[in-house]
Order: sequence, then C-alpha cells, then structure tokens
Amino acid sequence: MIRSVCTAFVNAPLFRKRSAEAKLLWYTLYMHPAQHLCGLFVIDMEQLALAASLPPKKTADALSELCAHGLCRIDKTQDLVWLPEMSARIKAAGPKVSSSVDKWVHSLGNHAICKMVCDTLSIPYRYPIDTLLTDSGIGIGIGSGIVSDSEIP
Repeated sequence: MIRSVCTAFVNAPLFRKRSAEAKLLWYTLYMHPAQHLCGLFVIDMEQLALAASLPPKKTADALSELCAHGLCRIDKTQDLVWLPEMSARIKAAGPKVSSSVDKWVHSLGNHAICKMVCDTLSIPYRYPIDTLLTDSGIGIGIGSGIVSDSEIP
C-alpha cells in the first residue's frame, strides 16, 4: 500500500517544531510495513529503534516527545503503538474501511488504546469497558500520550 503524508499536517507548527529524531521516528512509524491503515500496530522498543536507525535512548526520547504532543499514543505493556493522524485520515473512508479496522482492532484484544481507536473511528467496541479498568500498569499518566487507566471513560 502506498502511503502519502498530508502536507498540511507536516507543515503545521505542531509537527514542524519537533526534534529531528521525533520527526524521523514519526515518519518511520507512519511508513512502517507492519502498521495497519488505522495507525495501530504492535512493535516493541528494540524493533522501533532498529527501524528508525536511532540509538535506543534517542528512540525513547523521540517517542516521549511525540506522545507528549499527541502525535503518537503507546501502551508499553502490550507494545501497541497508535498514530492518531492515520485514524483521522481514514475516518472519512466509509464503512468498507471501518469493517477492516474493526476486525484488526478487535483481534488485538481488550486494551485501552484499542478502545481509543474505536472511539476515534466511531466503531462499537466489543469488549466491556469495566474489564479494561482492571488492567494494572497501563501507561504512566494523563497528557503524556501514554495510555493510562484514568483516560478510559
């Protein structure tokens, strides 16, 4: 699948003001072949550092920067990474895309980040919300871009 990056997004101050490493990591995530068209996929930090050709420390810093500005969301306990920009771009694609996303997201199980993807795309979430609240250790807090239990409605 050929992916093009929206020029309005990359020219926006939110993206332009990021560090070179954060931009490189975002493009790496955006173009990664394992990524689903909704922007959600499974990748661990070692694979991410290798894919971006960055040292692990710089990869972690760049990922934190992206998360802090809402350009990326992660669930480190499940190695889930989500680029909200991808979901925003496919939202208008219609029900055919939604059914593909629905199948993929629900194949990953019941995770808070999967519910966020479903909410963004207005897809019903199949798992009960209260089971997500029992998962401990998800994320490190609100506003960091890293999913936490307190962000679940």
